[in-house]
Amino acid sequence: MNEAEIADFAFAHNQIVTVENHQIVTGLGSLVAEIVSDVGGGPRITRMGLPNRWAPGGTLPYIRAQLGLDAETLAKRIAEVAQ
Repeated sequence: MNEAEIADFAFAHNQIVTVENHQIVTGLGSLVAEIVSDVGGGPRITRMGLPNRWAPGGTLPYIRAQLGLDAETLAKRIAEVAQ
């Protein structure tokens, strides 16, 4: 990972949304937030991914829907933070 490239990209925007298929704790969003905070200031960062808790059992579509990681819910959440 190139921290300078991530910082350049982040500071060129007012809002950053990261989406990951695992816990948000120590994930991509955390990496971006750490780099931005080291520089200071910067865009608002919204991290989307698995919450720091056990996921429900079931089919993958069911689990994604329950955790808000299905396409429809992600699109709505991203549209909300983009306003």
